Amino acid sequence: MLVYFAGDVALGGEKITEREGHYTDDRKPEGFNTKLLFLSPSIRYAAHNIYATQSRYTDKHTGQVYTAQVAFQVLIAPDSYKTGKETIGATHTIDDQFSNEEIEWSTDQRGGTILQGLLVKLEPEQKSIKHAKQEQQGI
Repeated sequence: MLVYFAGDVALGGEKITEREGHYTDDRKPEGFNTKLLFLSPSIRYAAHNIYATQSRYTDKHTGQVYTAQVAFQVLIAPDSYKTGKETIGATHTIDDQFSNEEIEWSTDQRGGTILQGLLVKLEPEQKSIKHAKQEQQGI
């Protein structure tokens, strides 16, 4: 798995930058390095909307509308990362399995991660498009 860090230039010339709303070199706590790969052992943290943007998906066969999110499941080499506190401004415990003080991991080492899986979350919205159309037509 080829991993890009903020500041890298990808194949084709696109410069990789921090996502909107995230820390940048101009807006960050003193001493915070934004040029790292950030991970979390917690799917609850990784699935937060600031990291895993929600998208709408419509099943073409049923018309059911879903809210979709994706995350990578990654293995990381022991002793190749540092643990840190959450950076989303949480005022509650994010995941009972992990302390908020150690829920965000970071590494500057390339080649220390292996992509193990793609996690997909689909949550049905209240009504499918087909059902909503039927209601409009009085069916």
